[in-house]
Amino acid sequence: MNAVCLHWREPSVLFLDRERVYCELSKLRNGITRLGPYILDKNSLYVNGYNEHDAALPATNNASTFATLHGSTRKGTSTAPVQTTHEPSWLHSLAPLSFSSTTADGQSLESFTLNFTLTNLMYTEDMGRPGSIKFNRTEIILQNLLSCLFKRSSIGNFYTGCKVASLRPKKDGLATAVDAVCTHWRDPTKSIPDRETVY
Repeated sequence: MNAVCLHWREPSVLFLDRERVYCELSKLRNGITRLGPYILDKNSLYVNGYNEHDAALPATNNASTFATLHGSTRKGTSTAPVQTTHEPSWLHSLAPLSFSSTTADGQSLESFTLNFTLTNLMYTEDMGRPGSIKFNRTEIILQNLLSCLFKRSSIGNFYTGCKVASLRPKKDGLATAVDAVCTHWRDPTKSIPDRETVY
């Protein structure tokens, strides 16, 4: 599954602390092995492109990639760019879903991507069609599970939800990859964890 999530971000914090978010999700999910009734591929979790197994790879902060993936970087807007050399191919198709919005009082609604693989959810062709009954039911279940998970993380009350962007076959259809865009409010008075912490 790949998801883009939004959260509030403190103005003094330039980027979502993806390592912190990654670590929190890992601890809350028994070392990234379960999500409700689903068994997760422990190496499949990515928060804004971060995965602790890929952490040894050199990080990048390419401005042109940032602008391409996240749209305008004009004054008054901010986003959390992917800062790793590993970028799942599906991420480029989600660019329109990844955004930020800033209010007059400095609060902003921001997005981040979430990707993982459910090893005990067999993929069927209708899962690949957003709007199909199977896709919609799977999305509702995953949204509820992710909401419970994020509400217990440091994002907590700033978390606003996840939208499943795609469900893809893995392991010849014996597993399902999830791509999602999640959102959170950035509170100007509070610090929000980075993606490694949420992981």
